[in-house]
Amino acid sequence: MSSNDCKKEDAAVTTCDVPFATAATPRPKKAPSPRNCREFIRKETAGAMLDIVNTFINEAKSGSVAHFTSLTRVGGFDQRPEAAKTPKSRRKSLARQLLDEVERYEARQAVELAESNASMAQSGDSGTHRSPQETA
Repeated sequence: MSSNDCKKEDAAVTTCDVPFATAATPRPKKAPSPRNCREFIRKETAGAMLDIVNTFINEAKSGSVAHFTSLTRVGGFDQRPEAAKTPKSRRKSLARQLLDEVERYEARQAVELAESNASMAQSGDSGTHRSPQETA
């Protein structure tokens, strides 16, 4: 305020003489503690719900698709079935991954051994592989 605004008239109290945040001016609201934030937001939103809904309706009437979509969801007009929620799959533990890798390796080794035995049986070369006792 400028000095011209603070002129006194007949010893009446002017706005310059009134300290900040007295009964003449409303006190600013104290911020809620973190544990009370959810309750504070619920109360404030509930108090302003009529204005919020009216604003959404006016915006939807003027052609806002986003506002119309939100109103249909809130109002229950959106009857599309919700997607079934699937449980999140947890990652395999490192131990399970290593055990699976060992099982795959052993399975490959067993297949290779079976293939080599089958090829040896078909070729009939049982004489090429002699035991150490036969060579002596």
